[in-house]
Amino acid sequence: SDAQAELRKLIGPNTVLVGHTFHRDLSALRMDALLVFDISLLYGIQGQPKRRPALAHLVQEVLGRPNFRGVDGGEVHDCVQDVQVTMEIALRRLRDGSEQGA
Repeated sequence: SDAQAELRKLIGPNTVLVGHTFHRDLSALRMDALLVFDISLLYGIQGQPKRRPALAHLVQEVLGRPNFRGVDGGEVHDCVQDVQVTMEIALRRLRDGSEQGA
């Protein structure tokens, strides 16, 4: 696909891909990556070890920002905003090394 071809131009053998539930994106693109930093795997949901927390939950718990998707959770999905907060959460985890929140 065109998206796949464009991504392959950007991704090298040492590229680290950062995302939230990134396996879904890679699966949809029929791609694989060696270095993946998936923030949904960094934080668990207490008592539910196999469940991955929603991005809105991580934004609230890790970054301390409630209402990420609006008060009722129904705001329109914003890909740019998702990428920005995903990077913030990843960088916070790398910097602090803690599982505080979530």
